[in-house]
Amino acid sequence: SRAFDSIRHTAEEIRQSVQPSSFTIATYPGIGTYWLSYQLPILSQQLGQKTKLVTLKRDADLWREPANCWIAFGRGQWEGRDARLLIREQVCPVAAPHVADQVLGQGIGIGGPGVRIIEQEDPEKRWLGWDDWFGGCAEAPEDRVVVNDHGLALHMALAGQGVALAWLGVVDDLLAGRSLIRLSDRLLTSEAGYWLVGREGFFDSEQGQLVLDCLTPGLVLP
Repeated sequence: SRAFDSIRHTAEEIRQSVQPSSFTIATYPGIGTYWLSYQLPILSQQLGQKTKLVTLKRDADLWREPANCWIAFGRGQWEGRDARLLIREQVCPVAAPHVADQVLGQGIGIGGPGVRIIEQEDPEKRWLGWDDWFGGCAEAPEDRVVVNDHGLALHMALAGQGVALAWLGVVDDLLAGRSLIRLSDRLLTSEAGYWLVGREGFFDSEQGQLVLDCLTPGLVLP
């Protein structure tokens, strides 16, 4: 029995050693759930190995993750790392269809009576938020629920619990399928965005360029 256990253990070690290791990308829950997760099968196929997605809420935790590359939000400057822009920050309010009917069809308006605002907590003021949208006007609604990441805000919007701000490029599939409805033609924009980030020299490698090509919006792959 001990001999067979030893054989099984040795065989498992050999099997794991010859299998290609997974390629790990670390990012935030929102973009990880509603954008990157849809790209993973294509990326795995192109890389010829498993692709692992790790989601973290804070930048400090993101950079501690020993990933092959990261998708981070900012202006593209991280010391000791190279970055390529994936999605520029463009923000608009969205809601589930029945909430959108209240806001648009019944003319209640964003933040009107019975329409709750879903706000993303942002103590570092990195992201565009509802205060930017309303511009500090007196009509800014007080009926708000605060969550600590964009993914949860989108989840609550999909569940019909209020109106959230969404980043175009991240939620395009949800808008196309009308799971979420855009509530305004107006956009808030900034110089920030979501960047694919790698260690120095990452984009000079064949693997790094392949990942960039797979994740670049609008690229048609065979």
